[in-house]
Amino acid sequence: MNSSANASKHRALVAKAITLGLLSITPVCLQAQTDSPPNLELAISGQFLNKLTTLPINTTQQVNTSIGGADISTLINAKGNALVNPWRTGKSGLGFCLNANTIIHSDIDAQIAGPARVFVRTDAVALTHTSSNKCFFLDDSGLKSYGASTNAATKLTVNNLDVWAEGLFRRLKTRIGYRKAQEELANQIPKNEREISERAVTTINDLLDSKTVGMVQKVTTMWKDWIYKATTGSGLLPHAMKFYSTNQTAYVYVPSNDQHQGLQLNPSGNQAAAIRIRPDYVKDLTKVYMAGLTLSDMEILTALVKAHGEYEIPEDLIGSPDEVVMRFSAEKPVEVTFQDDVISLTFNFDQIETNGKTYKNIFVTVPVTLKADPTNGLTIVIPDALEAKEQASGAIHAELTEYLTARWKLIATSKSFAIEPLRKKMAAWLPVRLATATARDDQLTITAINGEPSEFAAVTAKISKMLNLGAN
Repeated sequence: MNSSANASKHRALVAKAITLGLLSITPVCLQAQTDSPPNLELAISGQFLNKLTTLPINTTQQVNTSIGGADISTLINAKGNALVNPWRTGKSGLGFCLNANTIIHSDIDAQIAGPARVFVRTDAVALTHTSSNKCFFLDDSGLKSYGASTNAATKLTVNNLDVWAEGLFRRLKTRIGYRKAQEELANQIPKNEREISERAVTTINDLLDSKTVGMVQKVTTMWKDWIYKATTGSGLLPHAMKFYSTNQTAYVYVPSNDQHQGLQLNPSGNQAAAIRIRPDYVKDLTKVYMAGLTLSDMEILTALVKAHGEYEIPEDLIGSPDEVVMRFSAEKPVEVTFQDDVISLTFNFDQIETNGKTYKNIFVTVPVTLKADPTNGLTIVIPDALEAKEQASGAIHAELTEYLTARWKLIATSKSFAIEPLRKKMAAWLPVRLATATARDDQLTITAINGEPSEFAAVTAKISKMLNLGAN
């Protein structure tokens, strides 16, 4: 009972905005597939994930140690970057790997007090190149992590060698000590390079494993409480979503006949993502949220105002007797076709109330024209006039058409209906440019290209802060 009630409650929360959502869908443009492509498929390119998740590495540390009578002072500076790549696992789920490349610059100052009061001091530079990999797998149970692996190579260069002696025979002891120090250094450098590399491997692996423990816990919690709950068996969506990844692309899809086609993104281009929706998915989705739903145009407008928070609802709309209250059909609340770059939305109503009158069994078809390009983004063109028709005969209901058209013009021209503030909010978390939009062959498709580097940097900083990746 509780599970069913919660699902109904969640559906009610989002149902109010579903009509608006249908008018601003932003789905995908992909290569032709077989006769039964997925009903919904989102493809995200590895290049986009790289740009979105690139985190700079820049850390400095002073280390003072004493080994075998030698006092060693080391200033370590590590610079590089870490980014995420998709990972082909061959299993149902999302695989991805965190790849980090660093150059560790170590300034080493060592002083040794040898026998017979002979002293040796060296300063050297060690450059260590590291390449690290830590992989994760996200499936129904949450996020799993695998142990980090690192390769490292070090080049040690001695910049200066000083040898001096105290007491009797200082010059002789200095000459002998210098020769022995040179021989010892020649023998020790390869060994020291290996030791420095091994130490770097151990340190970085431990750091990656420890740093990502909290992230794994947070992602698993968000996944189970929000994403997985919404996309699988909770009843919030009409079909369970599935996940899959290759070494170039991450996929989210709703299969048709349990098939996964695999949208093809252009690997050599700047393509960020693509999404494709077929009419069956829209029909099933709207039936979940809109079947039998009673909704007013003022509720839609109020939801928009709350979402973008920039404008007030005009006074001449508040409390207006022309407010339209609609009860959607329980069987087919919305029907849709995608053809000739037009989305034809047919809204079926059991009842419409406006201007003190009640109208039964009405449908309204709204042709929505799409256009997208990287400069102007997505443009949605909705006609100025709406036609209300009777379900039985298909005849135009003149009186209701007049009321609905007048009301629609008043709402559509008000700033409260503005979509641009919502676009700006989306852009703050999604640094892409919409490149193409097509509605053809019963598929609604949109592709997106990568945004500007500064936009990616801003989103990456937010993600890093949200996951607390900068914490020790």
